[in-house]
Amino acid sequence: MQLNIAFPTPSATHITLEGSDEEEKATNISEDTTQTQESQAMRGILERKKKDVIKSLLKTLSQTNFNDIEASLNASAVLNELIEIEKTFELFWLDNAALIEHIIDLAIDPSNSFNQKYLLNVLIAITKQLKPAPNP
Repeated sequence: MQLNIAFPTPSATHITLEGSDEEEKATNISEDTTQTQESQAMRGILERKKKDVIKSLLKTLSQTNFNDIEASLNASAVLNELIEIEKTFELFWLDNAALIEHIIDLAIDPSNSFNQKYLLNVLIAITKQLKPAPNP
């Protein structure tokens, strides 16, 4: 999952016929700072949303789902796709790899036998990402 954020360029709200370059530079710096703060805030929100999506997918692969094979397959496929994307793969390693630890816990839990094969596929995808690329 990769999202690009594009902010529209602000339109002029007033026209100055007489003005110095210093005023114009100060206005441009102020607008750039506002955009930077807004984009940082938006990136933070998107990162939290990505984490929430991953946690929701893992919940689908937990003991709460013991008979919906379609939901398990979909959750496993989406997690595998997220793992293959470098930027989202980094999320799995946050907080001392807490998400990976959670996946392992779910995979070895005997009460979660319905989803174990899907969780093992996710763990295989993680290990494939860790393997260094061969040198040509």
